[in-house]
Amino acid sequence: KKPRPPTEKLHIYGEDRGRMELELKVLNLIEAKLEGHVTSNLRESDTCEGLGWTVLPLLNDGELKAKLIGKGGSVRMKISKTCGSTLEYVGNYAYIVGTGLERACTAALLEMVQRSANGGVPEVPACLESMCSRVDVPQDASPMVIGKRRATMNAIEDDTGTLTFWVPKKAVPIEQEEETAPPLDVKEGMVVEGKHEGKKGIRWFKAHVIDIFKNDDGGTIVKVRWDYDEDETSELPLRDVRELLEGDAAEERDQKEASAEVKPLAIFGEERARKRVQLKVMSMIECKCPGHFVDVVAQASDAHFGAEKCLIPRAELLSCPQDRRDAASLASGCILEAVGDVWLVVGSDERRALCQDYLRWATMDEPSVPDVSARSDVSEFTVPENKKSNLKQDVLADVMSRTETFIFFDATPIEADGNSAETRLLVCGVCPKSREQAISQLTTRQNEEPRPKAAMDDFEGGAAGKKSWADDTSGRGGKRSWGDDSEGGAAGK
Repeated sequence: KKPRPPTEKLHIYGEDRGRMELELKVLNLIEAKLEGHVTSNLRESDTCEGLGWTVLPLLNDGELKAKLIGKGGSVRMKISKTCGSTLEYVGNYAYIVGTGLERACTAALLEMVQRSANGGVPEVPACLESMCSRVDVPQDASPMVIGKRRATMNAIEDDTGTLTFWVPKKAVPIEQEEETAPPLDVKEGMVVEGKHEGKKGIRWFKAHVIDIFKNDDGGTIVKVRWDYDEDETSELPLRDVRELLEGDAAEERDQKEASAEVKPLAIFGEERARKRVQLKVMSMIECKCPGHFVDVVAQASDAHFGAEKCLIPRAELLSCPQDRRDAASLASGCILEAVGDVWLVVGSDERRALCQDYLRWATMDEPSVPDVSARSDVSEFTVPENKKSNLKQDVLADVMSRTETFIFFDATPIEADGNSAETRLLVCGVCPKSREQAISQLTTRQNEEPRPKAAMDDFEGGAAGKKSWADDTSGRGGKRSWGDDSEGGAAGK
């Protein structure tokens, strides 16, 4: 047995959670350098409900560890962010820092990810229900939603910081099934379709009714002779017999039934991120199965996120560049998504009103806001006329992306001091800090000649705001993916 190497004591100062999180990162670094140094003397898991540690062995001695890490550590970060914990894999063990509930949720999600197969899980643990949303996906639309080799759903998950799995459909009691579908008035000699369940799933075949009687429980039984084999008969419960339709009527019913055959997709993540995924999936479903959502607004709403139809005509909205639509929704703290021909604005009542305003201004050729002084969500920035050319649209787009604001030149005339002409930029957004950051950047950028787009990433030494939420520690308000909503600002695109 090798002797343990000499060690030094590292002192960590700060609040409890920060110290524990840093200690966890140090333990991970040590184990990576000296395999077995940490895992040979495992920390005991805490049983308290408050802040503590949980240490769990990965299944099959870490055989599925790559599944838990994901590309570039994406799955680990999603699990951590979803549950509000800090998670590291130290050797073949999961080390978790957080409250008792955060650690329990993290452990349950780790177990679920490891045991998932073919993109599905057998059930959702009770402790994860509060961070789970479901969307019923018609069988016909599931290939579009998932994509080839799961490429579409993987991209959505990476963009929103969520995890998704197919889950079993809740069983519908026979009584309820019969209530929703009134029984057929069958008679002897009638030509019908009978239900057959086999290896190829549920199929319906043409048959002739030869007898009708009651069983011991009082239920109606229909005896039929199948047209595909006149020597074969079956006794079917009344609910497994339906009217024979032909032509357009049969095709219409087939389409409705295909839409009714659904697979529930469970979405795990932060509330706003889950809502974004739900709307994106609804949009794809409506594209594949037009008319599937009878009342789009009602089905997109819930207790925390109300939905309303965008007041801007669809043609005008589509003529507006996507980056400006995204900036308007992000700055207002709302989610903007098209489901079929309906554009939805999703958020609180107050924020939806702001988003409608921002979108109206975004689609105007010369937007004008005469009552700007009365608005708490808009800041003014005066630009000398000779510097206006330095603030081209791509520069404004870069600042908007970095600060999660919506910015445009106001067409309302202003009085300038002295002889110099001036124009006014309006910086819109629900977060005052974000607007201050935008004005600070505009103050600098108005004095710089616009750089070629290829060089934009060099501005302030950053990456044009295209950092993930995990990297954004600069305080510049860079673009955050995965639905971060700190300071009352961010919203899903």
